[in-house]
Amino acid sequence: MQQVSSPQSAHIMSDEPGASPAQFTTSGLVFVQLFVPASERDGFFNGELLATLARDIFRNAQTASGVTFRNSRFNELDPEGSKLRWNVKCEYEYEEISGEGN
Repeated sequence: MQQVSSPQSAHIMSDEPGASPAQFTTSGLVFVQLFVPASERDGFFNGELLATLARDIFRNAQTASGVTFRNSRFNELDPEGSKLRWNVKCEYEYEEISGEGN
């Protein structure tokens, strides 16, 4: 996972009790890299299947704590030695309220 940005999206109204806390919108990327032996008879098929499954896990998903995932995709990479490779990428975003310990 790589956090890309976390700009403040709402401001603190005041320091008084009951005042509105600061709110931040945090976004980032999740990367999953898959390796499959090139010598395996069904290696390419299995690699594509695993990449599809990993992509679909994140596709338009949302956690109970409010993390949303979008734009999940995968691409085949050049082989590395005797391994076939795929990257699965997905963007995520969540709101963090200052002082809530998210």
